[in-house]
Amino acid sequence: MVLGVVAVFVLCALPFAIWQLTSNSDEPRYTLAAARMMATGEYIIPYAAWGEIRLLKPPLTYYYAVAGMGLFGQSVFSVKIIWVISATMVLALTWALARIIGANRRAAAMASAALAANLLFFQSALTHNPDIPMTLGLTIALVGFSRVCADAPPARWAIYAGWLGLAWAFLAKGLLALVLASVVIVVRLILHRARRRGGMPWHTGHEWLAVALAMVAGGWWHAIVALRAPDALMAQFLGDQVAEKVALSLGDYLTGLVFFATAAVIGFVPVLLALLLGRRHAIAPDGQRDHITAGADLGPVILLVAWICACVAIFAFSNFRVGRYMLPAMPAAAALLALGFNGMDGAQIARRCGRAVRIMLPLSAVVAVLSGMILYMARADAALAVWAIFATLLIAG
Repeated sequence: MVLGVVAVFVLCALPFAIWQLTSNSDEPRYTLAAARMMATGEYIIPYAAWGEIRLLKPPLTYYYAVAGMGLFGQSVFSVKIIWVISATMVLALTWALARIIGANRRAAAMASAALAANLLFFQSALTHNPDIPMTLGLTIALVGFSRVCADAPPARWAIYAGWLGLAWAFLAKGLLALVLASVVIVVRLILHRARRRGGMPWHTGHEWLAVALAMVAGGWWHAIVALRAPDALMAQFLGDQVAEKVALSLGDYLTGLVFFATAAVIGFVPVLLALLLGRRHAIAPDGQRDHITAGADLGPVILLVAWICACVAIFAFSNFRVGRYMLPAMPAAAALLALGFNGMDGAQIARRCGRAVRIMLPLSAVVAVLSGMILYMARADAALAVWAIFATLLIAG
């Protein structure tokens, strides 16, 4: 089932990857710098189009663009297809994440479908900036650490996936990976104490090896750049990540909490409607009423909830109110939603989704009319109009 979700997602994304129907002001910064890397052979320090050092973000986004252009030539498709591939990997990992926390296969496929239909995720999959590479790394880390937090001895792969996923995310966008590392440490300590186990939760040699590998994999670029351009690294990287985006006003922070909590939920409204509409009557195999949390493992669930809350709390400090900042939390949110479909068969899920669509279609029609009016008054170009129509259809679906 998850393969079907991925296939539909790719088919919907391909037209936007082949033709430049949408654009983002960040995209030229990365593609031009990547093209310069290929022309000059300087793959460590990226440069802006006007020749200045650009160290606002780590190098992984540039390397994504280099990989695409190296494989397919310098075109829109060659760059965007790498992001689409990474987005499909996030969808598959979301399925795995839902399975780890206790969702059955059908419910886990609904998690991938919910994420694929999320407008912010779809748009990010077609925007070559650091968001999707970072989300891929963080989702790999969540899959690994969710397995580690389960009430069972963790497999070795989970430990390495957790820490190396953080390294990937750190190379993509920086400090948010450290936030997840902090959340993981706190949750693991709490779970270890609650389960009344002796010692510390990370005493194995494999864990320390994984941490060491992650530090090397995630920090090599920063170490080299710190030697070659220390002033630019401090001024640009830390300035972009912290100093220039922090708001300390209590009113601004509370507003940010509301905004980012809404951003985390709004894209899943159709799925929430499917869960809430109608009376739950799924029957478990033993004849007893099935519950949403049946089969759920509390440890990984706590980790995912803590991660979503941490993202909202951290980004509430930001001066920028941008919904895509919540993208790293969306796979976790989709996996948690999957628990609501546990115990339902295909017919029950189809009926609930049908009810949700019958509600969303009129709302989408209203959005389409209002979008058309706004675009007409703003005299927007045809590409933006196409995107608005497609977004409306996506919401309706």
